Amino acid sequence: MHSPQPLALPLAAAPFRQRRPTAKTLSSRRRFLRCLCVLELHVEPTLIILDTCTIRSAGLRSSSADLLRTIRRSGVERVAVPWIAMEELAAQKSIEYLAASETAIRALEALEKASPWDVPKVGALDPEGVREHWRQQWGEIVTVLPTSLAAMQKAMMREANVLPPCKLKTDGSKNAKPVKIGGRDAAIWLTAVEYAREHPDETVYFVSENHKDFTDGVSGYPYPMDQDLDGIEGRFVHLTSLNDLVARFAKPTDVDEARVAAACDLPDVQEVVADDAYSRWTMLFDPYAPGFECTWASPEGSHTGWASGWLDLSGVKVRRTSLTDVNAYRIGDHVWATANVGWELGGFTLLDEDEFVHAVTHYDTRVLVSLQDGDTALTVIRGDKPRAVDYDISTRGEGEPIDGGRMKRALNRLQSHIEESLMLTLDQLVRDYRDQPSTARLRNLLIRALNERGPGVTRLDADG
Repeated sequence: MHSPQPLALPLAAAPFRQRRPTAKTLSSRRRFLRCLCVLELHVEPTLIILDTCTIRSAGLRSSSADLLRTIRRSGVERVAVPWIAMEELAAQKSIEYLAASETAIRALEALEKASPWDVPKVGALDPEGVREHWRQQWGEIVTVLPTSLAAMQKAMMREANVLPPCKLKTDGSKNAKPVKIGGRDAAIWLTAVEYAREHPDETVYFVSENHKDFTDGVSGYPYPMDQDLDGIEGRFVHLTSLNDLVARFAKPTDVDEARVAAACDLPDVQEVVADDAYSRWTMLFDPYAPGFECTWASPEGSHTGWASGWLDLSGVKVRRTSLTDVNAYRIGDHVWATANVGWELGGFTLLDEDEFVHAVTHYDTRVLVSLQDGDTALTVIRGDKPRAVDYDISTRGEGEPIDGGRMKRALNRLQSHIEESLMLTLDQLVRDYRDQPSTARLRNLLIRALNERGPGVTRLDADG
């Protein structure tokens, strides 16, 4: 049995799909809410507002980003960015995507001229899909604070009149004409100020590493920024780094790693991990489905191949294999820990070789664990693509057989997915698109496996 290769994808961006919360995901969120309800907090409402450069410097996979997630999910403080800051982040990623696509197009055109063979083409570009992807990624860390029309108009007026934080900029060349810039910075600042004025019972923490335009928050503000803060100085706190934010809200604390490990080994917690892996890599009829590496066993030994996705959630089993880089913080009266946790996932999947097997993968995650006494909960902050394990699993046997009921549920789910996304029934799809082997292939494979391995289940016709 050879090792299947991953499906080659076109260079164009695949459509970005937002993950729908499953029942277990919602259950996990409810557990977090229960954890928050037991906190006895006696603090005034607080909103932390980040500007573009601060959240960009934090990244998505850094310890700073993990801490922002922890602060936000603790419920003690809220973390937000102005709408214009989120759009600026998304725009930067979209511009990078279009520039890289243009480079790829030129390279392929040059290759086509030099090659006697056909050369793949770059498909239709999807810059809005890229922007939406990054909005969703950052949306897991921060909420979006609307930028009002009034704030936008005032920001444009300030740029037109070169009023701080707006300014004139030249490229340094001789006879270069100065350019007015800073309208977006002004909109970010005014959004934060406007929120503070409209919420007199709240304290706003404005965090910006942009000392040039927003100042350092200590040496005073230029006109008209100084007047913006009239009457709210005591509730508008200007911080100049994420380190300052951490010092105020999240106190590092010691935690026994064995306690975190025990929490990760709880059945309810491992169900959350299984749900996360299944929701990310569900087996669907989708030519853009990412798939993952896996390992499976046969009488000849262990094999490595490419899986199209998990067949069903009930078949995904979880076992913790590693726990590293544990950090704990006390926020309010609650202790939260973040950690890198490796898991072994086992379940049923379809190989690229058209065979259903019980496969095993390794799944690396960064998790956030609530360590409230009596109610432990876990959230997967991020997860890497599953990969084949680096040890022999052949001594475990070939896994449990695939029962007919499980196969039938998978077939029904695939049919629902196709009908929802393409507005066609399976039978009509197969009749109309017989020249697309992948469409009929997956349906026929499921039906064949159902008929062969599903005793007691009504046989289905693979020809539609």
